[in-house]
Amino acid sequence: MDSEYGFTYDQNYDTTFKDAVTLFKDKALDFFGIASFSAISETLPTEIKKVVIESDFADLTFKLTDGTGLHLEEEVDLSNKDLIRFLGYQVRLAETHGFEFNTVIFVKNSGGIESLDWKTLKFTPIIVRCSSIDADAVLSKLYNQVVTFEPINELELIYLPLFKSNIYSPTELLREGLALLKLARYDDIMLQKIAALMLLNANKIVVGEELDKIWDEVCNMKLKIVEYAENKGMEKGMEKGMEKGMEKGMEKGYEAVTLKMLKKGKPISEISEFTGFSDFKVKSIAAQYDLEVCDDIPAFVGGSRNVKLEDVGVKTLNGFQSKAQPT
Repeated sequence: MDSEYGFTYDQNYDTTFKDAVTLFKDKALDFFGIASFSAISETLPTEIKKVVIESDFADLTFKLTDGTGLHLEEEVDLSNKDLIRFLGYQVRLAETHGFEFNTVIFVKNSGGIESLDWKTLKFTPIIVRCSSIDADAVLSKLYNQVVTFEPINELELIYLPLFKSNIYSPTELLREGLALLKLARYDDIMLQKIAALMLLNANKIVVGEELDKIWDEVCNMKLKIVEYAENKGMEKGMEKGMEKGMEKGMEKGYEAVTLKMLKKGKPISEISEFTGFSDFKVKSIAAQYDLEVCDDIPAFVGGSRNVKLEDVGVKTLNGFQSKAQPT
């Protein structure tokens, strides 16, 4: 699925899962319902060596304060083949590090298997399914925490659109989450990271045009989401020895973004801030396609690029409030 800004919504789940859980690992045990486990003490390497001099990579591995390990995996669906693979990871992680590991699998879709129960092979990991988490209850809890200035579990906010709701569509949950994020008083850098993870994580469940609109609105909040997402893509590419290809891809992606914004009549200053291109670069791209360049214009009032938080909430504290009401 292509965005109107020229980049592709590919399978970002694996990257966003690792980024989100690593960033908020101190809250991960609570999020996955395993708060009874000992606290995470350190992040472990995810590379798993094979005798044949090949390597596999688990999604995330941590050492806990009780000396055991935590192995986290994320899947859209879960099959017998996946469970066999994760069991192999767990065994080799124990062999590599010399201590016991527990495996937790975060599954996006409902249904499917829960364990391996064969005569000669048994494996019962902890399965956490998004479809079993009550989005309405989570949203209400997050709202109460935000308006009372209590700390929240950011992982709940990031994965909110994937949870099951009897009230909201995934698009509405994404908007509600972004409205709460605006209220939560993060610094610009953390706000940018959380919003990027929320948007990238929702790209398979929110309708393309609607997601484009939300990206458009969020970018108007001066969050350089595209830059963050492209940087994460570059990092992943470098891990696989694809640095040069990723750099070229990023350059092309930003040029496509610039072209789309020029055709929409966006001013140079806005395009430069969004893409990181210099004014000269933007004008050069415009010249290639015989497009007129718009220098600075007044900020839109009521235009589609403004984040209309009345769409996601009503006025109250600091000017904004989610539609979710306190319980």
